[in-house]
Amino acid sequence: MKSIVLCGGGTAGHVIPALALLPKLKRHFGTIAYIGEKGGIEEKLAREKGLPFHLVTCAKLKRSLSPSNLKIPFLLVKGVRDARKALEKLRPAAVFSKGGYVALPVVLAAYSLKIPVVAHESDLTPGVSNRISSRFCRCVCASFEECAGRFKNGVYTGSPVREELKKGVRRRFSGFDENKPNLLIMGGSSGARFLNDILRQCLGQLLARYNVIHLAGAGNLISHAAPNYLQIEFLEDVADIYASADLVVCRAGANTLLEMLALQKPMLLIPLPKSGSSRGDQQQNAAYFAGRGYALMADQRELGREEFIKKIEHLQKAAGTLRENMKKARLKDGNTGVVKQILKYSL
Repeated sequence: MKSIVLCGGGTAGHVIPALALLPKLKRHFGTIAYIGEKGGIEEKLAREKGLPFHLVTCAKLKRSLSPSNLKIPFLLVKGVRDARKALEKLRPAAVFSKGGYVALPVVLAAYSLKIPVVAHESDLTPGVSNRISSRFCRCVCASFEECAGRFKNGVYTGSPVREELKKGVRRRFSGFDENKPNLLIMGGSSGARFLNDILRQCLGQLLARYNVIHLAGAGNLISHAAPNYLQIEFLEDVADIYASADLVVCRAGANTLLEMLALQKPMLLIPLPKSGSSRGDQQQNAAYFAGRGYALMADQRELGREEFIKKIEHLQKAAGTLRENMKKARLKDGNTGVVKQILKYSL
């Protein structure tokens, strides 16, 4: 059977949708390999799935004036060389790129070897890597119809969603009050540190009204003995945790939003502000979801302790309406749509 190479990384949002395609890809490809950065989130997640992993040198653009940006052309050339060596060895029928700075050298190397590339963009507007890569791809699949129209070769497919999420079972956690709703707070990464901090400022007040499941991130657990407060570093049993959540507070990465939309989970979105580390895509994603009545949105720059509690209370009151709106959303089966495009262009 033919082989395929997956690439993309830098954040979990660039990796998880690619890995969500594995069940369908395995029906058509005998070998599925991943190319990414050493020590990146893509290496961890790909190896957990048992995929052969090949390393490339990566050049990350910093959105501020930084001397490190001067190294980008040299690192990119080396990254393309690394990727060519891996692709010449693997001889794949196609490359699937999920974007991020990790993907660009792989896309360029595949193009130089005349290997078809299919990419996917999760956000409402394209990221830098996919804007550049699109010129070297057969097509760019998109989660949003509006985004597909921004590419000459764009195709609206919807977003790949992990199949296991639909099999989640609501759990009964020791110490949780079954008469209180379960509130999932998704902090964790450095970009979401604000959520960890503001939650802990008003934890006592929240625990009086909710059971709190807190995704805190590695090394961010604190000593707290409340029976209805569960801290987790990583969501290993993600399907059951999601199934157990009645309300969700999170950032506005496209992958998380689209998964929660598929599961019809009422969300309070606190997007990462536009800054040197963010191009503002989360604000765009959040505004899109809030504008369609799928979620509530708050600006962290205007969010203090009391306002945070009020926003969650508002979320609880609006939960029924948000669920009804999400039920009406016309979601495409992104897993099927993306794989269809990959097969269309495979050698």
